[in-house]
Amino acid sequence: LFETSLYSVEKKSNYKSFFSILENNFPPLRNRDIDNIIKQIKNNNIKYIFFDGTIFGKIAKEIACYYPNVKIISYFHNVEYDYMNVRMKSGLKKSIYKKLVYNSEKLITKYSNYLISLNKRDKKRIKELYCKDINLIIPITLKDTFTDNIDFFTKSRNNICLIVGSYKRDMINSIKWYSKNISPYINAKTLLVGNNLEKIDFDLDQKIELIGSVNELKKYYTEASCVVLPITEGAGMKVKTAESLMYAKTIFGTQEAFEGYRLDYSKIGAVCQSANEFVNSINSFFYDEDHFKFNSNSRKYFKENYSIEASDQLFQIMKNELEKI
Repeated sequence: LFETSLYSVEKKSNYKSFFSILENNFPPLRNRDIDNIIKQIKNNNIKYIFFDGTIFGKIAKEIACYYPNVKIISYFHNVEYDYMNVRMKSGLKKSIYKKLVYNSEKLITKYSNYLISLNKRDKKRIKELYCKDINLIIPITLKDTFTDNIDFFTKSRNNICLIVGSYKRDMINSIKWYSKNISPYINAKTLLVGNNLEKIDFDLDQKIELIGSVNELKKYYTEASCVVLPITEGAGMKVKTAESLMYAKTIFGTQEAFEGYRLDYSKIGAVCQSANEFVNSINSFFYDEDHFKFNSNSRKYFKENYSIEASDQLFQIMKNELEKI
């Protein structure tokens, strides 16, 4: 929709993150980043700024002061202030980060001309915290990397559940709960795949195989009978839900896993709010010896609502509305 000039704020060392905090910025943002962006706006005659995230409040304020005619768009991937509760344990670091991110989100909300959120829950929470309405909801969308011809009538010869995630506090808590309350009682083997999961240092149920970090997820999605998303806490929308839809999988997940998604759960799997619901739903799926590896409804939902092509239409709405401001 636009000719773009990218400025990337890269993650730096913990040492440099300390200086971000001293400058009253949420890491990894530094004051020099702000100076560089202000110069880039002038040198490239920038008319719009799109913030992919909301930790850049000080930049938004500076842009609004130096270039009041530049239109600022900000995309909330989470309500980051709330996400700190999921991301970090209690302590001084969490208290500092929550204060910094609150100040940043307050500024970016104030100085943005256009605000986007992922879902209605975030829209409501942003209004509560920062007293400003979201202009448009654009859900998670992914580039379709599963373009092979799919035989939706391929039968699953093995009972394999797949859990994909990364080594983060909320994910680890979910895996512990799954290992204790679900895995022992389902007629299936579970594969754990994801970034740094090999760091898990607690005992898992004997029917769980820990794979850990891999270069390519496609193999595991293709071989799995279904995907399980036992996510007990979180914010925003879950990328792994969209990814599972893309790979045409039957999905069993919590309401948190499906937050922000518009789905008929009965067509793509089931929403499960307790261990018993997970066990009963998964075992019912495997009870049919002719269960299929691919779910055409999941694939359809992805292409129509969570693909890049679907989001293009929504960003066109954004562009049209910005031209009227």
